[in-house]
Amino acid sequence: MPTDALPVAEFLIRHLYWSIDVADGKTFSARWQDEDSGGDNWFWNDDNAKSLEFLSRPEVWRRFPGETAEVLRFVRSMCRGPYIFRRVSGARLEPSGKEGIDVVAPEESICR
Repeated sequence: MPTDALPVAEFLIRHLYWSIDVADGKTFSARWQDEDSGGDNWFWNDDNAKSLEFLSRPEVWRRFPGETAEVLRFVRSMCRGPYIFRRVSGARLEPSGKEGIDVVAPEESICR
């Protein structure tokens, strides 16, 4: 069984590490794309905490110190005591309204 963490870390950074706007400004975190809801990008705090645990391995954070710090920043931004927020997603605007009257309204993709 392979034990080298760097190829896995490189995959995580190359394919799952994305920019997202949070309350404290722009940061980066691991994202998961939900194909069932039209391709929304989801940023889950618990998954990012697991990624952070992996990125904290000495051989990984030495190679990706900035990325590790950004994932930590994301996880911390999702914790506003006494609450820990589970997820965040990008805004989605969908046409809605009555026939002939198009109104653009924000829609939470989890409500689909």
